[in-house]
Amino acid sequence: MDSTKLTIAPPLQLQPLNTAQQKHEEKKGKQQDKRDGPSLVAPPSRSSGRVRRSTTMQINGQTVLRQNNYSVTASSYIFDVRSEEAYDDRKPRPAKKTKIDLPQDRATRKPTPAQVARQRHNQAVMDSVRQKQVLRNRFFARGADILQPFCEHRVLKNLRSKTSLPATQIQPLSVAQPKMIAATLRDYQLRGLNFMIHMHRQNLAMILGDEMGLGKTLQTISLLCYLKEQENVTGPSLVIC
Repeated sequence: MDSTKLTIAPPLQLQPLNTAQQKHEEKKGKQQDKRDGPSLVAPPSRSSGRVRRSTTMQINGQTVLRQNNYSVTASSYIFDVRSEEAYDDRKPRPAKKTKIDLPQDRATRKPTPAQVARQRHNQAVMDSVRQKQVLRNRFFARGADILQPFCEHRVLKNLRSKTSLPATQIQPLSVAQPKMIAATLRDYQLRGLNFMIHMHRQNLAMILGDEMGLGKTLQTISLLCYLKEQENVTGPSLVIC
């Protein structure tokens, strides 16, 4: 009689899910929560599985800090006096854009005097910039060698190409103190004013590098007064000091 051996299968062991499978299961759970509707507690997003408690809460449709949910009595503080509303993590739908019907006569509407003055002022500034463009280019072309360590090759090439422009130069002026300035400018302040005027006549920005307390703001205001008196430059000016 042949003897037979009985083999007992080992107990079934569950293999842990890998990272991709875990992310897939979490995604399925989130989708199921969205279909079920809003919940009071946001789904956990930590690897430890602990529930994340938000620092804010919804009360009457407004988002407030959870730590501010208290009431003050005569001798104590009472926390959690208001119940939290349902937490909805679904993204709100963007509001529909409403089409605004503009008046038909807007294109033919007559501009106001203030608009006409502003357009005239802006056009005068643009014309002045175009007229001084040659002087600006000549200034940078003369200083191409000084600017070489700070510029790219193509920028230097462009600057040196402008050396063939007409040799138009302006001589520095000796401007007296503007009449709109009630104070008396010192000699170094007048030199600073003349320097800024010389740079402005070439459509160039400038830096007035005086030390604190030597009247840089006064010199800047003097430049604005000069422009209003001598060049009839109107319009508002902004001085930040």
